[in-house]
Amino acid sequence: MKIEMNAIEINSQALDALENGDFFTAQRLFRENCRSKDYRAINNMGVFYIENGLTKSDGKIVSAIAYGKKYIKKAYEKNRSETVLFNMGMIAAQFDKDYKSAVEFYKEAYSINESDDAFYNICACLYRSAMYQSVIGLMERCDLSKADNCLLYSFSLLALDPLKFTAQFKASEIKKTDIDDDFKIILLYFADKKEILLNDIYDFLNDWSPDDYMWAVIIEILEENHVQHETIINIIEQAADGYSDENNIIKNAVRHLKSPLDREKYIRSGVSHYFVPVFKKRCGYFGCPIHHTDW
Repeated sequence: MKIEMNAIEINSQALDALENGDFFTAQRLFRENCRSKDYRAINNMGVFYIENGLTKSDGKIVSAIAYGKKYIKKAYEKNRSETVLFNMGMIAAQFDKDYKSAVEFYKEAYSINESDDAFYNICACLYRSAMYQSVIGLMERCDLSKADNCLLYSFSLLALDPLKFTAQFKASEIKKTDIDDDFKIILLYFADKKEILLNDIYDFLNDWSPDDYMWAVIIEILEENHVQHETIINIIEQAADGYSDENNIIKNAVRHLKSPLDREKYIRSGVSHYFVPVFKKRCGYFGCPIHHTDW
């Protein structure tokens, strides 16, 4: 019991130092705590290295992701708790791009607590693996009025069966879901682009900086609304003004303008590029007072 209490105290001091920006002290305390051989102390050392790097004696901070992964995997070998499983899923998905393994980690985490975050991450990994049918099957039992769920389900259906997506989109409440304007425009474009008004595009351009795929769609809509090429070029130049890669943005966008057939192929081939789900994150530390995680 004495060792357990000591480990908790050292962990608390390490997290306090981390909160105060004293990375060197936090690192030293996390390292010291690993002597307890407690899987939670080992896990926390790994999370620290991944998120904050390694602080050298001269104060220089270097990347320590490899060290972090090593410690978290060692914690996993000792105890497969929900927090450690989430961290293992994060390593597999974010750093190793091994979505198959990540699914298994998140599934095991879900079996412990049935959390919405673990469930979503399972679906996000399947989406990243282009297993759209599996995503649809899982997401159909979720609340699709939630933006994240709506996007994951809608883009999976769009990638798998565009005709079914169009029919279902028109009959659903997806259009009323509170999702970002770029995603809303994309989904409307593939479902019924006649519903997209010019004002929708102009409002979007006032608030957003389109990427290459989005420019292709925007130009397509502008052309279908009979906006002159000179005006479209002016719109492109205004939207790109001030960005470091301004010339490259203009060049690529104008290329879409001048090649309608290539633009159409580009749009259709890039469905999965329009939406890349972001994994749900959790505090990876045990005993964190800020996020109220248990030791």
